[in-house]
Amino acid sequence: MDDGTRVCPACGRLLLRESRREDGARSLRQGRSAPESAAPAGDGSPSAPERTYIDPAVAGEQGYPLYTDPEVYGPEGEPLSDMTLKRPNHTSYGETAADPLRQPPRLRRSRYAVSRRMVNWARVLLFSAIGVIVLLVGTFVFLMRTDSGQRIMARMGFSATSAALWEVGIERVDVGDISGGIAFFERAAEQDGEENVNVAGLLQLGAAYESAGRLEDAEALYTAIFTDVVPSATESYTNVIRIMLSQERYAEAAALMQTAWEMTGSTTFYNQRVSLLPAAPVASMPGGYYEEDITVSLSADAECQVYYTFDDNAVLPEEGTLYTGPLYLDERSWHLRAMCVSGELRSDELSVTYTVSMPSPSTPYANLAPNTYSSRKQVQLWVSIEQHTDENIAIYYTIDGSNPTADSPVYDGTPIWMPAGTVTLRAVSVNQYGKASNMLERTYKFNVKPLPLTAYSSTNDAVNGLNLGTTLQEDFVRKYGDPQSTEPFTERSDMAGEFVKCAYSWGYAVFNRNRGTNVLVELYFTDSTFKAPRSTGVGSSLDTVVGKFRDMGQVQSPSGNRGLYQTSDGSTGYIYLQEDGGHLIRYRAITPDYHTWQLDYHCSPEGFVTAVDMTYLP
Repeated sequence: MDDGTRVCPACGRLLLRESRREDGARSLRQGRSAPESAAPAGDGSPSAPERTYIDPAVAGEQGYPLYTDPEVYGPEGEPLSDMTLKRPNHTSYGETAADPLRQPPRLRRSRYAVSRRMVNWARVLLFSAIGVIVLLVGTFVFLMRTDSGQRIMARMGFSATSAALWEVGIERVDVGDISGGIAFFERAAEQDGEENVNVAGLLQLGAAYESAGRLEDAEALYTAIFTDVVPSATESYTNVIRIMLSQERYAEAAALMQTAWEMTGSTTFYNQRVSLLPAAPVASMPGGYYEEDITVSLSADAECQVYYTFDDNAVLPEEGTLYTGPLYLDERSWHLRAMCVSGELRSDELSVTYTVSMPSPSTPYANLAPNTYSSRKQVQLWVSIEQHTDENIAIYYTIDGSNPTADSPVYDGTPIWMPAGTVTLRAVSVNQYGKASNMLERTYKFNVKPLPLTAYSSTNDAVNGLNLGTTLQEDFVRKYGDPQSTEPFTERSDMAGEFVKCAYSWGYAVFNRNRGTNVLVELYFTDSTFKAPRSTGVGSSLDTVVGKFRDMGQVQSPSGNRGLYQTSDGSTGYIYLQEDGGHLIRYRAITPDYHTWQLDYHCSPEGFVTAVDMTYLP
């Protein structure tokens, strides 16, 4: 058969030839004699004659039996012994080693029927769809459940985990795509939120900002890390300090170094700050306790200015004082703070405390014991035996009822005459440092006449019946006439409110608006129109005026002033020496409603009264 006739009509497959050799009884059944079946195979060994298998599907059509002898003749009568038809090896036949001719015809027909079936395209499509679904599910699981898949999703611009976004951002930065890396970093940071902050990733983002020249964004990001996320993150502090130094923001960098050192404990920041800032000023004297006045000098680098303060609440250097020379410290506690300033850089503060406490002198002694005496006595004062030879100690004393001050008489060794009546001697010792001792106080009673006169009184010592604080302006005008001029004003050092000054030929009167009416608060006169209390007035001598009021006989102080008296209710009398050589005699009386009347006598250098001023003090 030619190749064209060996085609399967069911599937169109080319049938293969298969040669088999038959021998023995099978050869005899095919009509061959034993010799033929045992003929040599060409190599001298006996062999069965070759037989050719013909497929049953085509045997009937071609007129061939299932098996045929090799001597088959062609159309022209030539022998076709060389044509060999080999049996196809169809695995669908399910043949065994047994001869197919010995199988039942039913089996042979079913075998042939299987080979003729059509292709089941539905099954093919079903299995193909299942394969596609499995492929899609596998792809989905790969993309959604694996790190590699998430990176692919991130690269494609789809939603992905923040970890994948951080990794893809790093990939972009590594290949030089800074802006692309920033975009992925920002997406990752936003996706992490405030609860799952990736500090390492944020540092990568900050580095990318710096590479892109976005220093403000980088600084803000680093600052947010050590402010809101991890206060001990040293790398974020370091990055911000580097940015500040590159922009010559030295003062801010120094302040941040201080903060970084406090928050992280890293001495690197401390050393960096020390090398950047100027050194703190140095005091010439160490802090401590001193028993005399001291002078402290401050030294610093030549290019620095030094500002100092003794106020604990002052802000240096803004509220400090520029140092120009040594500082004198007297007795008290001094907390000195100082700072060096060089441009925008400020050093650490110098803080040192000095306590200056000079020794105090001992309390002076009096030779007269407190008692009641029938005659006037003299009293002597002295300091302790240990300080007796110290010429720098002075004793200040009073017998007018006031406490000793720097404007009191100084005891010069002359015995003090005690006045008649009850008198209190008070004295203190003061050394060269101005340190005062405890006060000596001795009360004596001398039953001797004449006794001192009474003090000035607001009740008994009015001028022409005019009472300060109660006399009305209309009553005053009715009695003394209309003023030459009036001048309203609202400012007075010792009293507030609305005032009107009425000028007269003899002086002036001042009225204050009080509860809807004007009342007299000051009367000043320079002639005899008015009579001062106790038959005194303009033209009276100083001694005459002093002799009309209480005088305890106290001598004048080194300044020329002299105390006359001080009562238990606060009423006082005093003589003040004026710059022109004259004197001012001033009496003050406390009113029953706790106001003050002040009576001033202005005396010329010759010792006569030239004006009298009576004033109401609230």
